Amino acid sequence: SIGGSGSDVDISISILNVKTSEQSVLIRAMTDEDGMLALDANLLPKIQTQLGLSDSASRARDPEASSNVFRLYAKGRAVLDDAEGLHSGNRIEIYAEALRWFEKALEANPKHAPSLMYASRSIVEQQRLGGLDAKASQKAVDYANSAIRADPRNVQAFLSLGEAYRSRGDLASA
Repeated sequence: SIGGSGSDVDISISILNVKTSEQSVLIRAMTDEDGMLALDANLLPKIQTQLGLSDSASRARDPEASSNVFRLYAKGRAVLDDAEGLHSGNRIEIYAEALRWFEKALEANPKHAPSLMYASRSIVEQQRLGGLDAKASQKAVDYANSAIRADPRNVQAFLSLGEAYRSRGDLASA
């Protein structure tokens, strides 16, 4: 369900276990002071438990740290949304800013696959627009490879790797 008034947004998402007909609220999010959606810090463990994916490593994670990683990642994605339709000079700066947010998320969790993937894409786009030299493409390849290691089933991470190889002219690897 989505509700709210003015600029405030309140989102609640539930999951239904079809075997037991049990319904659980997974996400409760509200806009914070920056206008970003602030998620329930226990979101990841709740989803993993409901899907039967809980393991000792995920239980040991700090839910507050996971929430912070997602917040930083979400800020990077919001910056990328602003890049649509802008002049290429302005887009270079926007991709650079987005990259900074993704790298902050990676400081908190170096294996956060979405941040790794979008960091790679941000570098590739800066190169494509003439904002970075060819040496930066290796960093894009490294980020994409790390995203694949973090989440080998993420097709978008493989696409990012191909784009990174293409950006440095390595079409055989792409």
